[in-house]
Amino acid sequence: MDVKNNMEGVSLSFLEGLDRPGKGKSAFEDVSLLNKARDYNVNLDDMENIREGEVPFPREPEHDVQIISEPEDAYEEPALEKTGFEKTDVHLQDVINKCFHGSDRPITIIRDDKIAYANMSFLKLIKVKNFVKIQNHNFLEYVVKDYWNTVAENIGEALTTNKSIQIGMKDSLGGLYKINFDAVYIPDNHTFSFILIGERRESRPGEGQYLYDDVTGLPTYYLLEDRIQTIINSKNSRSPSFGKMLTALIGVSIDNIANFDRLGNTNLILKRLTSRIGLSLNKTYTLARGLKLQFWIFIPDIENEEALNTEVNNIKLLFEAPLEDNFSRYEVKVSLGISVFPEPATSGKKLIEQARLAVEKAQKNTSGKIVYFGA
Repeated sequence: MDVKNNMEGVSLSFLEGLDRPGKGKSAFEDVSLLNKARDYNVNLDDMENIREGEVPFPREPEHDVQIISEPEDAYEEPALEKTGFEKTDVHLQDVINKCFHGSDRPITIIRDDKIAYANMSFLKLIKVKNFVKIQNHNFLEYVVKDYWNTVAENIGEALTTNKSIQIGMKDSLGGLYKINFDAVYIPDNHTFSFILIGERRESRPGEGQYLYDDVTGLPTYYLLEDRIQTIINSKNSRSPSFGKMLTALIGVSIDNIANFDRLGNTNLILKRLTSRIGLSLNKTYTLARGLKLQFWIFIPDIENEEALNTEVNNIKLLFEAPLEDNFSRYEVKVSLGISVFPEPATSGKKLIEQARLAVEKAQKNTSGKIVYFGA
C-alpha cells in the first residue's frame, strides 16, 4: 500500500480532530489553551526548553513596585515572598492567610532557620507590630539561649510525631516565657521548611505570668536570677569586714525525667516535689523552677562549708525519697551542682554559670551525683 498516496488530501486540521465529518466546530471555538497561555503567565518558549528533571513555574507578572508605608501602631499581616514551596500552588498564599490570619494560636513558618511567615497572634506574642521587622530574621533571635539546643535536638521528633516541643521565648520588650509548639513539616525541594503552631494562651494583665511557673507556682528562673543579682549586689556594697556568711546556689537536674515524660505524669512529679521541698527548706531560701534544669535552690546566707555540705546532702535525700500515691511508687534520681559566692564565684552571673557547669559534671559522674564547682 502506498502510504504517501493515501495521505494526500488529508488536512492538518483533520489529523488534529477539529474538522471531522458531522462534528461541526471544535469545542475550542478556535481559541485553544495554548493561545491563553500568556493569560496564565506561562511562557511557551521556556516550556519548550525545559531540561529533563526540571519543573517549570509560571513567571511572575511584572508590575511597577509601589512602596506603601503602614502605621506603626498596626500589626501587619505578612506576605510571603513566592519562592520554593509557594510556587507549587498559586493559591497557597491565600490558603495560609485564610487559615492562619485570625487564629488565636501563634503560628510561624520557618524556612532554613529564617522566619518566612508569622500570623498576627505570633506578632503580638513577641511584641512586634510590623512583620517586615522580623521577616527573614533567624528564628532563634526570639528563643531563650538555653533552649537553642533543645530546639535543635527535638525538632526532628516533633516533626515526625505528635509530640509538642516546649520553647523558651523572649519578646522585643524583654518579656520571657515558655510555650508549647506543634510542628508540621512542609515538603519542599529547595529548603528545610516547617510550621510551628503554638498553644492558646490566656491573656493575663502585667508581666506576672513570666515570673511564676504555671505548673508549680514557683518563681521562674528569671525571677530567681533577679533575686540572686540583688543579694550579690547588696553583699558587694558592704564592708569586707562585714560578716563571713557564704551564698550558695544549687542546680537540680532530675536525671530520669524522660521516664516521667513517657508516662505522662511529669507535672504530677514536679508538683509533689515542690510541695515536699518547699515545706522542708529554710524560709530564707528560694526554691525556683529552671529552664533546662528542673529546680534551683538559692541559699543567701549559710555559715560555712561544713553547714553547706550538710544542707546539700539533706536536700538530695528530700528529692530522692520515693513519691507514692494509691497505685504507684515513683523513684526520682537527681544530680546536684553547687557554686559558692564570694569564692570561687565573684558575681551573680558567675554563681549561675558555675552552678550550671557543676550540674553538667554531676550528670556525667556515676558515683556521687553531687559536684561543687572548683572542687
